[in-house]
Amino acid sequence: MGPNPTSVEITATPSRLSSAPAGFIESFTYPSLVFSNSDSTGRVSTLSGTEDGFDVFSGGWQMRTRLTVGAFWRF
Repeated sequence: MGPNPTSVEITATPSRLSSAPAGFIESFTYPSLVFSNSDSTGRVSTLSGTEDGFDVFSGGWQMRTRLTVGAFWRF
């Protein structure tokens, strides 16, 4: 058992291509997701923001176990 130096960081810069006909798809969950291909629909895509250096996971403790199983037959 010991410290876990693992960390996961996300950096993203998504791009969006406007196209015709304008449309959107919206989920009715909370939080909702909106996919939009044009700002003229009045809906802005929720997946269009940028993220620079967002830590998703950092450190903690880890425990490693090992299990060995064997079988033999004697005749």
